[in-house]
Amino acid sequence: MKTSKVKSVQGNGDFKDMKVFEVVFENGDAGNNYAKGECKFQIGKEYQYEIGGNGKKPTIKFIGEAGAAPKSFSGGGSYQKSPQDKAEIARAV
Repeated sequence: MKTSKVKSVQGNGDFKDMKVFEVVFENGDAGNNYAKGECKFQIGKEYQYEIGGNGKKPTIKFIGEAGAAPKSFSGGGSYQKSPQDKAEIARAV
């Protein structure tokens, strides 16, 4: 995982149902970022990212903003019916 500020972001066409953005970082890294909507990278902000791929241009994978707490997935709780749903089921039985 790398960290750097974004120097430039530029639309670079479409690929299937995704938009392609060319992202250039201050540390010299450059590559394409694929997104279904708008590009998550903004000029002047510092981001964590991964770079890789075997194509003509490397692929940039968005990880998150630098300094932000990493996302963690705790699994959450199980689904529970609302009290109203429980009461309706009890009446139906």
